[in-house]
Amino acid sequence: AQSDNPDYTAFLVRLISEMGGNTAVPILEKAARDGDTAVRAIIIDILVATDMRGPLIRQLYTDMLQDADAHVRQSAWAGLVQLEGESGTALQTLAGHMLNDPDPAVRARVLPVLLRAEGTPHREQALAVLAQFLHSEDRAQQVQGIRVLAQVGDVYALNQLLQFVAAAADLVRLETAVALETAVTASRTKIPPHMVPQLTRSMLARLDDPVERVRQAALLIIAALGTPGDQAILPQAFRDSSQAVRVTAVNALVGLGKAAVPIVHPQLDAPLPQQRKLAAMTLSRVNVREYGPLINTHVTANLLNIFRHQGYLLALQPLTNFAGVAVLCSALREENDRLLQEIFYLLTAVRNPADVRIIHE
Repeated sequence: AQSDNPDYTAFLVRLISEMGGNTAVPILEKAARDGDTAVRAIIIDILVATDMRGPLIRQLYTDMLQDADAHVRQSAWAGLVQLEGESGTALQTLAGHMLNDPDPAVRARVLPVLLRAEGTPHREQALAVLAQFLHSEDRAQQVQGIRVLAQVGDVYALNQLLQFVAAAADLVRLETAVALETAVTASRTKIPPHMVPQLTRSMLARLDDPVERVRQAALLIIAALGTPGDQAILPQAFRDSSQAVRVTAVNALVGLGKAAVPIVHPQLDAPLPQQRKLAAMTLSRVNVREYGPLINTHVTANLLNIFRHQGYLLALQPLTNFAGVAVLCSALREENDRLLQEIFYLLTAVRNPADVRIIHE
């Protein structure tokens, strides 16, 4: 499997593993031990990806925990977890030793096993290593600590995450918000009731966060856990400068079902067309029979605006050699494109989204 081309090496290893199955294990095991760092990394990664098993594989993974290359050590650890599961005492003992690994990524990789384990003698050491990550001056290491907490996902981890919701660093806030969103939307019943008010308050404060994805996470968490009073704030996102955030607000409100109607209905009289359109979009998805005609009204208005702009473009065509007129024409074309994209989005409220997507494409 030796080659100067990593892609070719990976192809050969995958071919051998697929063609030979378990009979190829001795060949791949020997190639991993005899190969250079790149070959070892490729072979271990593919063995893990193909879920190869057996005593030779287990011993190879165990030995590769001592490899000089951090990537190989991480992959070998992933393979052992795949083989043994997280509850084994032997695996937890290995994890305890790896907390002293010189590479931060390796230490972060083994932390979730020890933090999720009950009664392990290595828990205190694991908590100390986690604290080093979370309070590091290195933002990359701090983010690794946040990702560890996201994987652990218990009450302790959630409490720790709440401490970083308003962190000064954008990347730390982003990772924290995504981790909390995952915890809430994937298993909201596991969020302890006493934590819900603090969690929703922290997310309400992030609705104007400068990071788009943080605002999206805040909307989803408030929709999932907030009181009706909290959820009544969600339509404010219809004015957000980001289309992704506005769409997230619509989806979050639609997820509330009929409870969204009294929250959104006043937005039909909002001052901005964007607010009125998104209100119609939300209400139509909740009750298409009652509110679907609103979509037709907005689609018609968009079409009329597009035709009006086309008339302007035709009238201005002889004057496009003037720079100012050329800029105006470009702006009109961009606005027409925006209005057209908006039409397709609005239509998904009253038509099959897959059908609309086919027509759009």
